[in-house]
Amino acid sequence: MSSVMLDDDDVFKAPEPVSNNRDLFSAAPLRRTDSSASLMSLSMSQETLLVSVDQSELEQLNKNVIKKSAKDILVKRGYPVDHPEHKEIWNWVQRGVAFAMRKSLKSMRLERNQVQALVTKHVDMYTDSIPHMPP
Repeated sequence: MSSVMLDDDDVFKAPEPVSNNRDLFSAAPLRRTDSSASLMSLSMSQETLLVSVDQSELEQLNKNVIKKSAKDILVKRGYPVDHPEHKEIWNWVQRGVAFAMRKSLKSMRLERNQVQALVTKHVDMYTDSIPHMPP
């Protein structure tokens, strides 16, 4: 049996570990923050971060307007919160209206009367057009 002699150049060497305060892909140290913005990409500028946070807050505000309008209109139509179909109808209504207004949710604040008109149309589609009155 013959033995093979390996030079130092032929032996695989593991790379040096990356220090904890360095990014794997650049030599720049990582920036740490205490806010929720730290979850976003570290390469984003601060202006982009502020815009994206503002957009998410605006989107959440608009979705809350849709949800509240859907609940209020369903209750007025005779589907109170304890009605067996309320939760399912409410879910479809708020999802449908949010989908219909998906381009506006992040870019502008929705007017309540504009939302209520769409919610009413969706409630009409998913329920009897005549208000449901409990027996």
